[in-house]
Amino acid sequence: MKQMGLRSVMLARIRDSILRKILRRLDFDEAMYFSKYLMLRQGFGSGGAAQKGGEAGILKLISRRDPVVFDVGAHVGEYAAMVLENLPSATVYAFEPSDAHFARLQNALSGDSRAKLFNVGLAEKVGRRNLFKASEVSGLASFAQRRLDHFDIKMDLVEDVTVTTVDEVVAEIGIAKIDLLKIDVEGFEIDVLKGSVNSLASGIIDFVQFEFGGTYLDTHTNFQDMFYLFERYGMVLGIIKPDGSVHVIDRYREIYEYYNGASNWIAGNRDRLSALA
Repeated sequence: MKQMGLRSVMLARIRDSILRKILRRLDFDEAMYFSKYLMLRQGFGSGGAAQKGGEAGILKLISRRDPVVFDVGAHVGEYAAMVLENLPSATVYAFEPSDAHFARLQNALSGDSRAKLFNVGLAEKVGRRNLFKASEVSGLASFAQRRLDHFDIKMDLVEDVTVTTVDEVVAEIGIAKIDLLKIDVEGFEIDVLKGSVNSLASGIIDFVQFEFGGTYLDTHTNFQDMFYLFERYGMVLGIIKPDGSVHVIDRYREIYEYYNGASNWIAGNRDRLSALA
C-alpha cells in the first residue's frame, strides 16, 4: 500500500516535470491556443449547435412522463426540434420575438402539435423592446446593440418586438411544472430570470439551462450575477461539457467569467445534476 502511494507521487512528479518543460517552450500564441483547448474540453466556449454542445445529453435529467420545456430564444427551431426528437412525449413552448425568425420557426414546427409557438420575447417586464440584428435572420439578434467591430459585424438592423415574462405566461396558460427552462437570448438571460421570480420561488422550475459568453460584455452582466441569483433559490450550477456530462461547481470563482465563445450552464438540484458527472 505504501509502495503504491510512493509510486503515485513519483509519477506525478515526472508528469509535472515533463509538462513544465513543454509549457516553457510555448510562445504567446501557442500558449493561448493551448489554454483555449483545455478550457474547451471542460465545456468553456463549447456552446453553439444544440447537438454538438452537450445540450442533448442533459435531457437525461428529465424523467417526468409528459415534460414541459420552455425554449426562450427559439430562433428558427433547432433546439425545440432536438428536444422533441429526444423527448417524444414532451411539450415545448417556444418563444421567438423576431418576425423573420418566427416565420422559419413556424415552417419548421407548426405541423407538430407538441410545439406551442409564441411570437414574443421573454424579459423582465411586459412591454416592447428594440431587437438588434446583423441581418434579417441572425443568430446574434439581441436587445443590446452589440459592439462587434472586431468581427467586422454591424448590428444595424432594428426591429420593434413584443415581450412578456415567464411568470405572465405561467399564470395565463396555467403551467404547473416547467421541467426545463432553456434561455438563449444573447446576454439578456438574467432579465428572463428576473421575470421568472415567482416561478423560481414556487419551485415549479426544475432546471434552467443558459448560455454565458461574450454577449454578457455588451449587457454588462457577469457570471457572478448568475451564480448568486440561482443560489438565492437553492439551485447549484454546473457546466455542460461537449459529451453531455455536467461538472457541478461548489462556489463562485473568477475563472468562470469566460467570454471566449459561449458556454452552456445548467442550474438545478445538486444531486440530480451530479448524476450526469
